[in-house]
Amino acid sequence: MPNPSSDPTPLVRTRVKLVACAALAGAGTWAGVSWWAVAVLLVTCAAIVAAVAVADGPSLVRALFFLPSPPQPVRRRSEGTHLHARLDTSGRAPAQPR
Repeated sequence: MPNPSSDPTPLVRTRVKLVACAALAGAGTWAGVSWWAVAVLLVTCAAIVAAVAVADGPSLVRALFFLPSPPQPVRRRSEGTHLHARLDTSGRAPAQPR
């Protein structure tokens, strides 16, 4: 059975439902629908985002809103791997063991 997190179809469906609820809330505000109906739609939008966050974590929430993932830290070499770290104060490389 495939992993549901790796399948993009449920994310697309969730995104469509989120956009539909947000659009209905916006249209309801503009059309003069009662405040509680608009509030229910906005709470539904928040619940969709919360359900995605609880189920799959922040990476899928970023994917839900088309946000890029945070940059990964750059791994730097340790001091012992640099050439200048192996030179002594005279500028010559240390003697190699025989």
